[in-house]
Amino acid sequence: MTDSYQIALFVLQKISCFLSAIGSLMIISQITRSSFNRSKPQQRLVLGLSVSDLCTSIIWILTPLFMPADSGALGAIGNQTTCNIQGFIVTLFNASAVLYMCALQLQYLLTIKYGWSETRIRGVERYMHGVPWFLGLAAAITQLSLKLFNPADWGESHSFDVYHMFMLSYLLTSSYHMKIVGLHHILRIVYPVMK
Repeated sequence: MTDSYQIALFVLQKISCFLSAIGSLMIISQITRSSFNRSKPQQRLVLGLSVSDLCTSIIWILTPLFMPADSGALGAIGNQTTCNIQGFIVTLFNASAVLYMCALQLQYLLTIKYGWSETRIRGVERYMHGVPWFLGLAAAITQLSLKLFNPADWGESHSFDVYHMFMLSYLLTSSYHMKIVGLHHILRIVYPVMK
């Protein structure tokens, strides 16, 4: 990988993560500082989503601290253990963020289409918070136990073969699969209450 390519990748990742962290902090601030916002289930779901995004952004900003020093990544000073820690945290918070989006979509569906009141939403809100964290933790523990965390190689030396095409399509669609699975689990809990 050329130095200019590695530097550009490093800088662009830090900029996008920094902007994401700022946006998440602004949302967190707006919700936590307002008693009106804190009283709304929808706002509390957005708060959970924003906390997940903030944690993911921070961990990506600090990537050089976690990447193994022998990985060839710019500024890398970590080892395999720190890489595993980063992978665990990223998986936990990425999965919870995706599933919080599912919870928000479900909350909108129940409110708009089925006419649920805030009081009724509050009755199932604990599941809308619990499922993202539980499944995010389950995904992170599973990947850690299967030793799936390794330094990412974003080098330009790799050919774009069938394997890479599969991995790219998997990464692009996995968040949708997680949304479907998460929505399914949330609906299984909420549906009996709807009757």
